[in-house]
Amino acid sequence: MARLARLDLNASELDGFRNDLDAILTYMEKLNEVDTRGVGVTVHTQAVTAHLRADELKESQPLQDVLANAPHHKNGSIVVPKVLE
Repeated sequence: MARLARLDLNASELDGFRNDLDAILTYMEKLNEVDTRGVGVTVHTQAVTAHLRADELKESQPLQDVLANAPHHKNGSIVVPKVLE
């Protein structure tokens, strides 16, 4: 895995990570032994409710006001610096 991740590890670091990975995989094996039949999918541990406002149709801000806030504009559009070549 260290080679695939292109990690340059010495022998002691490799041994440490090998032990850590072994502990993680051993724990995962224990989790696979737990009977989860009949247990529903849990996305959140607590009931979460999104408090959203209702969508309301409103008038857009006038183009002149928008362009007044832009340092540079041309033909009704805001001109920004080029960031890609």
